Amino acid sequence: MRRIKLTRLVQLFLVTVLAIVGCSDDGAPPPSGPIKSDVVKATGDVTFIYDNVAADGGVTIDLELENGTTEQLLFAPFYWGEDSEERWGLYAKIKEVQIGDRVTAVGRRTDRGIELEDVTIL
Repeated sequence: MRRIKLTRLVQLFLVTVLAIVGCSDDGAPPPSGPIKSDVVKATGDVTFIYDNVAADGGVTIDLELENGTTEQLLFAPFYWGEDSEERWGLYAKIKEVQIGDRVTAVGRRTDRGIELEDVTIL
């Protein structure tokens, strides 16, 4: 009888551990949102583009500024935010950007980069 109770307790423990370990945060929004600040503007040359929207991801663009530093421009996946015509319009503008283009980006600074609100190819 004790063996059965012990077996049940071990099974319950293992199921709980597997449930906790098996849960993933991959689909969760980033832990920290925008830092309270005004809108920032950055102008530079595009050196890298990673568009993962087709796989429910976002877009990351590296922008080399005139002073030689790199700024990351970020476009969050559609399922994180509002699925509006405005966001689809911004994504259409982002898709036109190519490596080597000079762009001006407008957005809000976060701890990971600039969350894009607009991008213009110069």
